[in-house]
Amino acid sequence: MTDELRGAIDRFEESLVVIVFDDDQQLVLPAARLPEGAKSGDAVVARAGESGEWHGQWARGGKIKLDDGQAIKLPGRRGKGEVWLSITIDAPDTAARKARVKSLLDDIFHDDPG
Repeated sequence: MTDELRGAIDRFEESLVVIVFDDDQQLVLPAARLPEGAKSGDAVVARAGESGEWHGQWARGGKIKLDDGQAIKLPGRRGKGEVWLSITIDAPDTAARKARVKSLLDDIFHDDPG
């Protein structure tokens, strides 16, 4: 089982960032606390541990309830007590995701002369 959740930065809204994870969960967090240079479309990895940017508590069902009231579930993780959530940018995954999108668009808009 994995202890991380992958997704991408969907958009920035004023001083906030909306992150949408591959399992359709989302978090809205202060953009200033993301790694410098983070931008829309960047792939991200969320991990629970003893350090990070966002503090919370383990809750029922293996969810992490963040101090701001949001909750997120990491696959395969269950714990008790205090927990920290960290979010990092995954540059190789960002490039791979962009290549997949480009390939899909190329397939859709490819002019077939025959």
